[in-house]
Amino acid sequence: MELTEEIRDALKTAVQKLGSQAEVSRHSGLHEVYVGRYLSGKNRTISDSSAAKLIHMLQSLNINIPIREPRNVIPNSPELRCFVQNAMIDAGIQYPALARASNMKPDTLRRLLKGELSTWFPGNLAALLTQLGQGFDTAPLTDSERELLHPAHADGGIPTRPCWVFTMAQAAEFKDIYVPVEPESTWGCEVIPITDGRDCIAFRVEGGSMEPKFYAGDIVICDKHAELVNSKPVVCKIEDEVVCKIYSRIGKTVLLQSVHPDGRNYEVKATDLDWCIRVIRFQRDE
Repeated sequence: MELTEEIRDALKTAVQKLGSQAEVSRHSGLHEVYVGRYLSGKNRTISDSSAAKLIHMLQSLNINIPIREPRNVIPNSPELRCFVQNAMIDAGIQYPALARASNMKPDTLRRLLKGELSTWFPGNLAALLTQLGQGFDTAPLTDSERELLHPAHADGGIPTRPCWVFTMAQAAEFKDIYVPVEPESTWGCEVIPITDGRDCIAFRVEGGSMEPKFYAGDIVICDKHAELVNSKPVVCKIEDEVVCKIYSRIGKTVLLQSVHPDGRNYEVKATDLDWCIRVIRFQRDE
C-alpha cells in the first residue's frame, strides 16, 4: 500500500499522542526502525500486514485517515467471511491446510476471517474457494469483484491473470511506475500468466551483470508496492536508465550492486532514484 501524506501525518499525530516513536512501535507491533522510515519518507510503501497494524493502532487512538485500498483487491465483507467460514466447516478443512493450499500464511487467513484485514487478493481468494469446492458464482461478491477471480479457471484450474513483460529500454520511458502502465501495441510487449493478485509488472533481464542469479533473457516479476529489503534484487530507474541490481540502503545512500564481479555497481542518493521496485520471483526458459 502507498504511504500517503495523510498516513504520514496521522502517524506523526500518533507519535505526539503517545510521546515517542518507541511507544508507537510498542502499541502497533511495528519495528521502531520502520516507524522512523515511514515518518521520514524513506519508505514510500508499506506491506499489507504492516499497514493493518498501523491502521489498527491509529483507529485505537481515534485518528482517522482516508484509506486508499490497493488496486485489484476484493473487500473483506462480513458476508464473505461468514461464507468462507461455513464452507470450511462443511469441508472439514482447518486454517493451516487451507492457507497453504491458497498460497497464504495461516496467520493471514486467520486475520482475514476475524476481520482484522480489510481486503483479499483475488488470486488467493480464488484458490481458497477452489480448495473449498465452492463455485465463484456462489460467493457473496459483486459482478466486478467476481470478474477479478477469473471465472474461466473456476473448474479446479489455477486462477491466473495476465502480466505485461517490458524490456529495460521500454521501462526507461515510464515516468512513474506506481501508476498503471498500459503498453502500446508498437512496443511489442509479451504477456505471461501470474497467480498473484498483487500489482505486478515484469521485465526481461539484459546483459550478464546479475549472473548467476539472473541470466540474460530471464523474466523478473516485481511487486510495485512491496517494501524494499536490503540484499534483495530490485528493478529501478536512474535518470534515463533502468537496471536490475541487488539493493542496499545505508542512511540516505543506496547501493545497487551486480552479482557478477564484472558488472557495474552504483552508489547514489535515495532521492536520485526515479522509482525502485522489488523483484519477488523470476521465470527462465529452460
